Amino acid sequence: MRASSTEAEMIFWDAVRNKKLGVRFVRQFSIDGYVIDFYCPKFRLAIELEGKIHKFQKKHDEHREKYLKAFGIKIIKFKNEEILQNLNTVLSTVSPLLHQERG
Repeated sequence: MRASSTEAEMIFWDAVRNKKLGVRFVRQFSIDGYVIDFYCPKFRLAIELEGKIHKFQKKHDEHREKYLKAFGIKIIKFKNEEILQNLNTVLSTVSPLLHQERG
C-alpha cells in the first residue's frame, strides 16, 4: 500500500466515502497482496484508477486482474484524467452497478 494518494484518488474517495453512493467503499483493500484502490464489498466491485505507471506494468496488472476475478470481483478501471476532468461521468458509470440485484 502507498502512503500517499494521488489527486484523482483523493477526489474519487471524497465522492464515494461515507456511503455517498448508498454503499460502503473501502480504500486500499488488500487481497493476498494485491491492493485494490477502492472496493465495494457488498457488490464485490473494484474501482481502479490508473496513472501513467500502468503503461509499464501491463503483465502484472493482467495477472492481478485474473486473480481478483477468480474471487468473483468485478473490476472497473478509470484513468486519472477521467476523474480529474469528468468525475460526474465516472460516478454515473459506477452508480448503476451499485443498485443491481446480486445474483
